[in-house]
Amino acid sequence: MASLTANQLQELTDASERFVAEKNADIIKIEALMESVFGDYASRVENPSAREWAAYFNALVAYDEETDTGEKVSPPLMPGNTVLDVDDLSTPRAKPLKFLLKLAAVEARPKTAVKRKKADSVEEDTRPTKKKPGRQSNPILDKLSIPGVDEAKATANKHFWRCIAPECSFVRQGRRMDREVLKHASNCSKLQGAKLGLATVTESEAEPSTTPGPVGRPPKLSTPDPGQTTLRVPLYSEAGRERVAGQNKTWMDGVRHRIMLLICCGGVVPDVLERPEWNDLMDFMNPAYTKTSTRDMSTHISSEATLIDKLTNQALQKHNNSTLTLDGTDVKRGEEVYTEHACTPDRKVYFLGGHIGTTESRNAEWIKNNVLKTLGKIGQERFAAINSDSTNTTLAARREIVVKVPTMLDLCDVVHFLQHVIGDINMFPEFQSMMLIIKPLIRHFSKSGSSKAHLRVSGTGMAEDGDDLPVKALAKIGKTRFATHLLAVQTLEPALPRIHALYQEGKINFTSTTVKSLFSGPAVLGSTFSLEYTTFNRDLLVYQAITTPIARALWALEATTANASDAFIFWSAIANALDSLFSLPRVQTGIDEKLAQRVHAVFNDRYKEFFTHNELYFVAFCLDPRYPKERFLRMQKDEPASAVPNHIPFPHAYLRVKEFLKKILKSLHDAHEAHKTNGTSQTCSCHPLIKVLDQDVLNRRLASQLVACWLGEAPFHSDLIDNDINEWLRNLALGSSP
Repeated sequence: MASLTANQLQELTDASERFVAEKNADIIKIEALMESVFGDYASRVENPSAREWAAYFNALVAYDEETDTGEKVSPPLMPGNTVLDVDDLSTPRAKPLKFLLKLAAVEARPKTAVKRKKADSVEEDTRPTKKKPGRQSNPILDKLSIPGVDEAKATANKHFWRCIAPECSFVRQGRRMDREVLKHASNCSKLQGAKLGLATVTESEAEPSTTPGPVGRPPKLSTPDPGQTTLRVPLYSEAGRERVAGQNKTWMDGVRHRIMLLICCGGVVPDVLERPEWNDLMDFMNPAYTKTSTRDMSTHISSEATLIDKLTNQALQKHNNSTLTLDGTDVKRGEEVYTEHACTPDRKVYFLGGHIGTTESRNAEWIKNNVLKTLGKIGQERFAAINSDSTNTTLAARREIVVKVPTMLDLCDVVHFLQHVIGDINMFPEFQSMMLIIKPLIRHFSKSGSSKAHLRVSGTGMAEDGDDLPVKALAKIGKTRFATHLLAVQTLEPALPRIHALYQEGKINFTSTTVKSLFSGPAVLGSTFSLEYTTFNRDLLVYQAITTPIARALWALEATTANASDAFIFWSAIANALDSLFSLPRVQTGIDEKLAQRVHAVFNDRYKEFFTHNELYFVAFCLDPRYPKERFLRMQKDEPASAVPNHIPFPHAYLRVKEFLKKILKSLHDAHEAHKTNGTSQTCSCHPLIKVLDQDVLNRRLASQLVACWLGEAPFHSDLIDNDINEWLRNLALGSSP
């Protein structure tokens, strides 16, 4: 290499002086000067003078940083063993900048430069180097030498990274250089195909306690062979492909699952998956999406249904005393489907499935066999009751099921019974003319857009304060919803005067002669008078007054939180509301005595049908602490003899409750005995006391607990929290009080 000229040496000296005087101001110019004097990066690596000057400028940066701390340190030694006279540099010192630039060919300066005691002497700093706590030497470290100073002290605890390729001169300083090391490793041509080895460390540079290790992190794919010297690129490539394939599969499963929810829960037709618009949308959103055909989605839905069925059975097997509900309905194709649901004691409802018999006769035997099959999957002993409507088929099936499974109670559907009461009232001759007008009148507004628009705007400015009076949509009379006749009457009655006015103004017209005659009539005192219209309006009000208590009780009992005692209470509330209504004078209600007697007869018939053959609802009411007995029960004159102690109030009701509970206890005891006979007593889910006590002891304990409950003694004296009877009963079962 050619030696430096006088001009070049002067340029480097001037640059170092300006660097110290102006506080890093010419750091970029120094890099440009190094390139103009010594050439490009590759040339500077091979030039010893370039490396010396690079190390010197790095030392200047460290000297510049240390002088800011207030310590008195000596400037570094310039190449040629000369010291920079900083006393003559009177240029004001600017604020130091961060060292962000690669200064020279090799960035390997020590963090602490060698300190000098005097400017004209070259003596070593004998002070020990301070180490940060926990700082350990790196086995991959390669200490570089700095000309003119002691290498061991100048490079103590300084971390450097060197490329493992023998012919590569890449070197970087720093403890964390992952990004630059990775960038160099991916672009270094000399590293490609090079053998996996260690960085060369001389004996003078290596620390005695340090054992060289592999470069970077060891492979995690497999244990390296003892003689392995090359990087196993195919293993890493295969692992990468497997990882990407696994991620794609997980992503596609998530996409298919969401498409399945869109179809099953959102009501989207599965054929949309075959549409080109769908495929174009998926390709636009993510080209990696693999087309899912309708057949594939059907398979996915079937698999999901199987999984849901399995998880449902597992969830229900964790509960006892669940209720099975059975209901029949017709689908659009004319097929009759019987659906099954399970309701747990904590009021969670699970769909168990549906039964469709295309060629089989849907009789009571068919329903019973399907229900028993469902019960067998979960466990018959885990269900305490079965509930359904009371058609001839389902009623017969329920009775056969409770005979087969004696621990299950036969429940009637209180909602259907209340709907039957409303249905019977709809057939009264007093309401037949009203029913004949309601249907065509509501049908007209559902089909005529102009009439609907006129009725909607008829409320503009009609409120008492001059504001708009909105018109509610007229409810249609349907077959699937309960009390739809009352809903239709409630929406029609307030809109009837507006409809009358629109018809008289000629804005709307009807095709039905029955509806026309309602709004037609002779003109009396400038307005249209119609006796038929007045009678129709009165019938609407009377019908609402009679059926509203029944419908409101029906809607309340549709809630999943309703229980057996609520059924008894709501029936009693309906009876009280009707008695109060019929006790008012006819001039106030418009209800004559004949109509009141008809309603009484229908209500009493349905009441007897619902309660006479099933004591469950009365027993549940008597044991419910929310309803004090003295407010609902009354003493009877024919008191029982010795069957009930004298201190027991309402002995007739007490005997009814006691006899019903004894039957339930006997059925549970018999079921456990059947388990013992079959050798399955270990899997019996009955109460632990039934397993260890005989029938007589169980009866005595039942009698003592019933007396305590009837009198409100401990542990049945606890107050309810938030009027929650279910929580109160759970606390009793756990032996604690709320």
